[in-house]
Amino acid sequence: MRLSIEQEEKLRETLKANDAFTTLSESDVDDIVRKAVAVRFPAGSEIMRQGDRDVAFYFVASGH
Repeated sequence: MRLSIEQEEKLRETLKANDAFTTLSESDVDDIVRKAVAVRFPAGSEIMRQGDRDVAFYFVASGH
């Protein structure tokens, strides 16, 4: 599911505030935000395990 405008802004702020992403250009941040999608998992779901190979990068917005 595509991100809402509010979610895009939150992701943009999160990227800019995170030391791992501070060297990205505004264009790079825009690319990430534009390609991001929202994914929901049922409570208790295992999203990934250490050592798993994946082609996705997850930002966890909320959860337990």
